[in-house]
Amino acid sequence: MTTLPGGTTIRESRTGREAGPAEAERVLLVKMVLIGGVTGVLSGLLGVGGGFVLIPLLTAAQVPIREAVGTSLLYVVFVAAMGAWSHVRQGTVDWVLAATVAGGAIPMAPLGSLAASHLPAPLLEVTFGGLAFAACAGLFLRRKPRRGGRPEGLPQRRARAYIVWRRRRYAGTEHVFPVDALRGVLLGGGIGFISGLVGLGGGWLLTPFLALVMGVPVPVAVGTSLVAILAPALAGTLAHYHLGNLDPGQAVPLVLAGVAGAPAGAWAVLRVPERHVKRALVGLLLLGGAYMLMRGLTALGR
Repeated sequence: MTTLPGGTTIRESRTGREAGPAEAERVLLVKMVLIGGVTGVLSGLLGVGGGFVLIPLLTAAQVPIREAVGTSLLYVVFVAAMGAWSHVRQGTVDWVLAATVAGGAIPMAPLGSLAASHLPAPLLEVTFGGLAFAACAGLFLRRKPRRGGRPEGLPQRRARAYIVWRRRRYAGTEHVFPVDALRGVLLGGGIGFISGLVGLGGGWLLTPFLALVMGVPVPVAVGTSLVAILAPALAGTLAHYHLGNLDPGQAVPLVLAGVAGAPAGAWAVLRVPERHVKRALVGLLLLGGAYMLMRGLTALGR
C-alpha cells in the first residue's frame, strides 16, 4: 500500500501489483459521490448542512482534516441552498422564524471564533457535550400535552408582544404555531456562538431545538434551519478558500451528488411520520453531544 501526496492511498491489485493513480482517483471519485449523495439526503430530511456528518466520512476516506473542513463548508453552501429552495417551494420555511434566529446567530458567531482563540476550548467542548445530553434528558422528561380543550397551536390567551402566531400550509394542511422572537434570538445567539467556537454550521443543533424546544412543526424546523445556516457556511467557505483548504477535484463530485440528494430528503420530510423524524433529531443531538464530549476529553488528555 502506497500513499500519494495529498493523502490518496494506492492499494495493491489482485495480481499483486499496485494500482495506478488513475484507478486510485476512480475509487476516490466513487467515494465522493456516495458520501455526497447520502449526506445530501440527510441534509434535506433533517435540516442540517451536512458538515457534521460529512467531515468524519471524508476523514475516513483519507482526506486530510483541513481539506475536509474547507470542502465540507463549500458543500454545505450548495446543498443547504438546494434543500432550502425545495422547502421554500413546498411551504416549509418560516421567514419570521429564520430572521429571529439569524438575528441572534450573526453577531454571536464572530464572538465564538474570538473565544476559541482565548478560552480553553476543550473544557468548553466537554461542557457543551454534557449540556447536550442534559437537553435530551429534559426533552424525554417533558410532560405530554393534555388531550381535549382547544386545538393545539391556537393561543389560549393574549400572547406577549414578542410572540407571533404563524400559519404555514403544506401537504394540504394548515399548521398554526407560535414563534417566540425572544427565545429565537437567544437560541440563535447560543448556536451562533457554538458554531464559531467549534467550526460547525449549527444545523445539527438548531433543528432539534426548533422542533423540540420551541414547538415548531418538524417540517418547518427542518426547512427554516437550512435557510438559517447558509450565511455562516458561506463566510467559512470564503475563509478556507483564502487559506487554500479547498480541493476542487474532490469538491465537485461531492457537491453534485449532494445537490441531487437534498431535494429527495426535502420530499421525504413530508412523507416520513413526524415521530420518526423527531426520533432522528434526538439521535442527532445525542451524537452531537457525544462527538463534542469525546473531542474535548481527547484534547484534555493530551
